[in-house]
Amino acid sequence: MTNQPYKTKIISSAQVFALLIVARLGAIVSETFGGCGVNVATLWQTLVAAAVLVVLLFPAVLFKRAFPDENIMHIAQRKAGKWLAYILCVMFAVLFIWSGAAQLSRFLGFIQAEVEPRLTVWIVVAVLLLCGIYMACRGTEAVARAAGVLAVLMLLGLLFLILTSVQHVQGLQVANGGGNFWFRQLQANVTVAAVYLILPQVKGNIGASMASYIVFGTIATATMAWLIMSSFGNFASTLEYPLFTLVSLRTDIMFLRPDIVAGTMALTGTLIQLSVSLLAIMIAIRSLWERASKGIIIWSAASVMGLFLFLK
Repeated sequence: MTNQPYKTKIISSAQVFALLIVARLGAIVSETFGGCGVNVATLWQTLVAAAVLVVLLFPAVLFKRAFPDENIMHIAQRKAGKWLAYILCVMFAVLFIWSGAAQLSRFLGFIQAEVEPRLTVWIVVAVLLLCGIYMACRGTEAVARAAGVLAVLMLLGLLFLILTSVQHVQGLQVANGGGNFWFRQLQANVTVAAVYLILPQVKGNIGASMASYIVFGTIATATMAWLIMSSFGNFASTLEYPLFTLVSLRTDIMFLRPDIVAGTMALTGTLIQLSVSLLAIMIAIRSLWERASKGIIIWSAASVMGLFLFLK
């Protein structure tokens, strides 16, 4: 075991924002609104989810200031002993294996329902996991740099989807449903837990990055909910993926169809979430066992994700 802190700041707080927002926007397209009515209560639940995120992420800002060269595993081991570090390691491993498998399941359901029903599932899972493994093996900096580039494209894609969908707005319609929408949003934000593991590798103002992510993610989710509510009303509750249905209504734009943009965003968000999940598991384990092989950890975690997906 080791409690040797990281010494190198290799990613910026802006890249942390990019990591989180890419995963979040991908989830907005592929899962967030699926199967539930979108109504005025949904907008309030979006604010509830944002408040919960503030509570969950505020300790990360405090840890960064008090222990700038240590992640939560090192802090737990030094302040409370090895037993707490072991418990945290198991919790992070279970959380990220579950979240990775859940995102894979959501994405597969999305493309089978909206893109290709006869899809060969195991081939897609294998390709996605191999891509996630490769990115995770390249390390935190590589994943963060990729997310930084993809975030720009994702934000442009989001703007494009909004502009092409707003023509379908028919005025505010009060719809039924909504359910536990705030909890579903938190499920789509599981990637934020990785922040506690990469803290010592981050340079810059992590607090500003987290605040920007919460504010922008909340605005993006609320905007999409409003578009769905104002375009479909109660009919939204009958659609499995109402956001994708909404953007698919516009097919007259040459060379760039909104449904293709939405599908690409879902794919990009899934890849980043998978790579971050595998990377987080590797960091958690190597924080306790420094000599553990990165490749073995990442490949093992990906294999468990795949098995969990097919066995559930």
